[in-house]
Amino acid sequence: MTRTRLLAAFFPSFPLQVAVRSTPGLKAGPDAGAFAVADVDVAIAGRRGEVPPNVDLLAVSAAARRAGVRAGMTVTQARVACPGIVVRAKDGAAHEAARIAAAEVLSGFGPRVEVTADGAAAWVDLTGESPSREHAITREALLALRRAGFVARAAVASQKFTARAVAEHARAARNTVITAGGAREALAALPVAALAADLATPEARRTGAHALHAFARLGVRTLEEVARLPADTLARRFGAHAARFSALARGEDPTPLVPFRIPEALFERVEMPAPAETVEPMLFALKMLADRVGARLAGRSRAAAKLAVHLVLEHEAAQMLDLRLPRPTTVTKTILEIARERFSALTLPDAVSEMALEVVDSVPTRRTQLALFDGLDRPIDPKRAPPSPERLAVTLGRLATAFGDGAVFAARLADEHRPEAAYVPAPLDGETAGIAAEAEAFPRGKRATSAGTPAPAPTPDPALRPTRVLREPEPVSFYPPAHGRDAELVVRGARLRVGSIVGPERQSGAWWDAPYDRDYYFVRTDDGSAWWIFHDRAVDTWRLHGLFD
Repeated sequence: MTRTRLLAAFFPSFPLQVAVRSTPGLKAGPDAGAFAVADVDVAIAGRRGEVPPNVDLLAVSAAARRAGVRAGMTVTQARVACPGIVVRAKDGAAHEAARIAAAEVLSGFGPRVEVTADGAAAWVDLTGESPSREHAITREALLALRRAGFVARAAVASQKFTARAVAEHARAARNTVITAGGAREALAALPVAALAADLATPEARRTGAHALHAFARLGVRTLEEVARLPADTLARRFGAHAARFSALARGEDPTPLVPFRIPEALFERVEMPAPAETVEPMLFALKMLADRVGARLAGRSRAAAKLAVHLVLEHEAAQMLDLRLPRPTTVTKTILEIARERFSALTLPDAVSEMALEVVDSVPTRRTQLALFDGLDRPIDPKRAPPSPERLAVTLGRLATAFGDGAVFAARLADEHRPEAAYVPAPLDGETAGIAAEAEAFPRGKRATSAGTPAPAPTPDPALRPTRVLREPEPVSFYPPAHGRDAELVVRGARLRVGSIVGPERQSGAWWDAPYDRDYYFVRTDDGSAWWIFHDRAVDTWRLHGLFD
């Protein structure tokens, strides 16, 4: 039987991290200034309004703690201890957006993710992964979370409580993967305060807090000491939750993972440190947003095909700028290069105070095909190496910016025999784009023959297909051989003698819409040129339709 394995990520001072994600001017590092998040929503305090003085603090920065400020103090008490402290109200919308972002990033490492309501911890199901991969996955998950704007600690265990407790309270980061039978040993030295993470409901907080106070009065300091106490005695003295604490301290936790439902919308917002009037500050903020969006898209195994940049101006109406990416990507550099072109041509009536990045359209990620044999028994030849997809995307993005979105496209084969309609323009990448293009090309369904069955695809000799097909066939004159005279072709003002001719290849159909009935010929003339012509049987005329380069 496969044992459950869970990776837990713990986010220290999550309210502070939410504030920093939405306002880059604040920092959570050791060199940050003194700031705190108060337990009042911006809907009451106002985004830039004054926080009421009697409100408690949810979390404080390292600089504020050094000044004597602690979570649980009122705003007034904090200002007395640290007069220069910056107090922010909590933003419920930003809090929920951060929870969604953390879930999206972690969903790239396992099929099920759970995030606590307060956002302090999250779990991802790693069941089925080889034990040798768990260390690497932990490192990769932390890097992905950092790219999305989070600071986290992580641990892997077979129980939810064990994984979170080790991630939150273990001092050594090197022993963060707990074997299936090593939960009690890993928990032994952790403080009793780790049990507070189990108090998620009001009832649990009421009965569990009583048990935690009792442990403190008894001088019980570590989880190993809790594990040694008899569970039945704890239940009689301090309630049922005390017995649960005993089981958790022994590494016994049957609590299942509750999957988090990730919404379809993908949106990241940031407040500018100062109103931006030039391109560079806007690109700096956009880089931060693109990093976060890229990490979240990677969790979904998708790439952005179209983005929207929302610009909130100080005194004018907000504006939106579309960024259509010629090649879907999650790479920040590519997005910035294309955005730079758009920003440079943009004239704004006012300074930008906030910026947001929205994923309007995305497609499943696709791997780049590389050379099959290069590098196996010889070094890769730079001249034969495939072009960099990201450099190509930047070039295409610049072309689209200069000449319009419709100027850059790929040709997709269409289910149509008539040569001039055998392709449709479509974006250069993306499975969904191909489906959309096909639906647009055939609004009435699949083409059919008069018998009502799909027409079989022709299988002509590829050598007889031209490299260029004319959008509009040109009139020509063709004179077959007669009375000892060679066949001649009058094309584009020249009368040429025909050296060889291959055909006919008959193409006809679409009697219900735009009927056609043609005989195609591959003609080579004595001057060495080759032509693709057809005889329109319906009107008895000849047309040039293709050229061979």
